[in-house]
Amino acid sequence: MTLNLDVYYKYPAAQLSIIVRNDLHGKDGGNVGVGIYPAAATSHPSPYTVPNVYETQRLNLAAYDNQTVNGKVWFFNDTEYPDPNRQSKWQRVKLDLHTFLSENALFTTNSLTTDDNGASFTAYLETTSFTTSGTLSENETW
Repeated sequence: MTLNLDVYYKYPAAQLSIIVRNDLHGKDGGNVGVGIYPAAATSHPSPYTVPNVYETQRLNLAAYDNQTVNGKVWFFNDTEYPDPNRQSKWQRVKLDLHTFLSENALFTTNSLTTDDNGASFTAYLETTSFTTSGTLSENETW
């Protein structure tokens, strides 16, 4: 008599370290919305480390307008800004590699994978406060 025993083991989903943040021309601050799909994004100070997030889950992300940081007002302008090089956007940043995600202030990510571990999901915002005299910085216009 031959007895065969087949054991099927499924690895549990890996827990990931994910940060969601605003980039305000190289600075951090303001608030950013985060929720694990299907939960709606809720406001958290930026940067925000998402607790208990696992591969295969998706994130609901929200970038907010009118955030006052360092004396300037920052906003996520979707695609209406006339200069396409200055349009706000979401990017995934890991090991200095930037991957474009969306130009929408509110969006849901694709399913997370183990490759997302250690990544930052970053909303790049623009400023609406411009100087009236002196030298303009590279992110300011008249």
